[in-house]
Amino acid sequence: MSVALLTIALLTPAQPPAAPPARFKWTANDTHTYKVTQHTLVRETTLDPKTEKPMTSEARTSLMLTKKWLVKSVDEKGVATLEMTIAAMKNEFHKSDGTTIERDSANPDHAKEMAARWSR
Repeated sequence: MSVALLTIALLTPAQPPAAPPARFKWTANDTHTYKVTQHTLVRETTLDPKTEKPMTSEARTSLMLTKKWLVKSVDEKGVATLEMTIAAMKNEFHKSDGTTIERDSANPDHAKEMAARWSR
């Protein structure tokens, strides 16, 4: 029986070693830029106060961001310190009554308003 087990062990191929986990390779002072878009839909059903029948309204938002990540430093183990800035931001709110509120950091007045709101 021990000969049979030894034969099976010798004929069974060895498993390759597991690959090391994927890791980011950081370089100090590199900047990585990403664009992110988020869309949200809110659908609400309420009773119409006059008819007391259900009515549905919708509101939509679109948020577009350009994020920049600066690699501030990298230690000897490859661990990085990153700094994120939002280089551009545009927000559209489509209200259920058909009106739209838009804020775009490319517009200087909107940029000042957004900076005041987010720096609190």
